[in-house]
Parts: sequence; structure tokens; C-alpha cells
Amino acid sequence: MAGGVIALLAVWGALLLHLSGQADVVVGVPHSMRHLDELRPIVGMFVNTLPLRLTQSDECITDSIRATQRVAGRALQHAHVPLHRIVAARGVDRTASYSALFQTMFHANAVRRSVLIEGAAGGIDEPTVKVDLEMELLCCEGEVYGRLIYDSAIYNGATVRKWIGCFAAVLWRAVE
Repeated sequence: MAGGVIALLAVWGALLLHLSGQADVVVGVPHSMRHLDELRPIVGMFVNTLPLRLTQSDECITDSIRATQRVAGRALQHAHVPLHRIVAARGVDRTASYSALFQTMFHANAVRRSVLIEGAAGGIDEPTVKVDLEMELLCCEGEVYGRLIYDSAIYNGATVRKWIGCFAAVLWRAVE
């Protein structure tokens, strides 16, 4: 994971830790498995979700970024292990209604140039909720674009908009 993505993940984790009041949170982070030689000739998308346990840091955001880098580095060493095997090894019951290890996802992609694609008549359908909260970010030419997808049965729009403002405020403080 690139340094900028790690910093964004650290800020997201810090916000989740603050909002939840917990000492740690587990965030699912998708990881491409395209680097495996046996998958290169096959058409399709190969992604494994890495569960990352992020912990509260009493220090500055720089220390949170370093801690997140260490956690992500350790997870990447085991990225080849499918998520279902991790769930089974933890002895957690699986259910179709929620993820067994995490209820929030984070993914950020860095691109060199952005292209805006407008929806056809009728607009673009809202995404299907896979977890309680899902932060999607796109980093391009020094700008960060994103959206926070949420389960409206759990959260309301006003609360989520407030969280987005908090995320942006922490991010601004981190880059100052």
C-alpha cells in the first residue's frame, strides 16, 4: 500500500476509534491478487480482503500513520490467505447478514488522471451496502475524492455527513 493510502487509512481508523470509543477497530481493506503468477493469464478480478486491526494512539497522527503502516505490512505478508480461512481459524460463525470480522471497509486508489463519467438517463443506482460503513476514496493529482457508503437501517444521512466533515477536518490537520 502506498504511503498516501496508508495515511488516509490511518485518519479513517483514528476517526472510527474516536467515534466508537473503543481501543481497537478492525477494518476490511481489499487487496488485489493479480500479482500471483498463476492468476495472470486468467480473466477476472481477484481480490482478497485483509482485516486490519487498528489501535488507539495517544500520540500524534504521524504515530498513527506509522502504526497503520506496520499493521498493513504484517497483513500484506499473509495476503495470500483467503479471508474465509482466517474466519474459520478464528472460530467465528459466518452469516450472510454481516461480515464475521469487520463491519467497515476502506479502499483508496491512486490514479494519475481522473475521468468523470456521467450516468445515463435515470442516473446511477446507489451502491448495495456490503458492510455497515464503507469509505471509498480516489486520489488524483493531489486531490482526494470520495464517498461514504452506509447502511441506512443503522445510520442516518445527517450523522454520516457530520462524520465526513470530521474525516476531512482530521485529514486537513494531518497535512498541515
